[in-house]
Amino acid sequence: MISVFTMGMMAVCVLIGVAVPFGCVLLLKGRSSKIESGLSGAVGYGVLGYVWQYVFYLFIGAFLMSAPIAGNEIVRAVIVQFLLTLVSTGCTAASLYWGIYLTNQKQISLYRSAAVGIGFSLGKIGIELVYPYAYSLYLSVQMNAGTCQADELIQQSILSTTAGSLISGLYKCLLMFVIIFGIALIMGKYYIQNNKKMTWLFVIGVYEAIMIINVVLRYLFRTTELGTDIALMIVLTLIAAAAGVILWHWYRHDEVEVNPLAVIRRD
Repeated sequence: MISVFTMGMMAVCVLIGVAVPFGCVLLLKGRSSKIESGLSGAVGYGVLGYVWQYVFYLFIGAFLMSAPIAGNEIVRAVIVQFLLTLVSTGCTAASLYWGIYLTNQKQISLYRSAAVGIGFSLGKIGIELVYPYAYSLYLSVQMNAGTCQADELIQQSILSTTAGSLISGLYKCLLMFVIIFGIALIMGKYYIQNNKKMTWLFVIGVYEAIMIINVVLRYLFRTTELGTDIALMIVLTLIAAAAGVILWHWYRHDEVEVNPLAVIRRD
């Protein structure tokens, strides 16, 4: 039996996960409506970019998981995990660059670049939070009515769901939303400056660092999932705080300062 409170938390998390990105789009539209149009299309490029990189990552990931790699089990696992982080980073960088490149063809705009980041994050939230939470809510209603025919493992997973785990998943998605939003904005700045090298290096450096930290934390706290989640949330909170400072400064002053400490001193 799934409690009404847990089911309500699923619904609330879905609503928040959708509302935050769309709220940011409305803020950008309100700020840039007198300057340009086309932000909806930029968001669409971001969503499509996430979808194609997600599908591509699944195929490459499946290949790597089944690829014959020399070494014992631990060595193979480490190599595969490292290669998967590189694939994830490469797909993310290519997807964001693709969106920023296309949406800046007719008019150069940081607003459009930022909108690409929002769209990418919206796709990520949709696949990693909205769909699984909404589907779990749907199955929860069936389980309480005694009509659920889903796999037993899926039902056990839903039965073990707690409000804490739901909020944790939402919080991590929102942190990644802020981080990717900031990454896309800074990529847009370098793209407009025609600094293609830094456009790629910045996103690859930041995103790959996050991926590697995630893998390292899961290894260090492999005996406790809670420890991994707490450590990861602390790291993501710090990175998201830095990205948030940059985003806030840009929104207030229409200029992008890559160093968050410099932003704090100036503000």
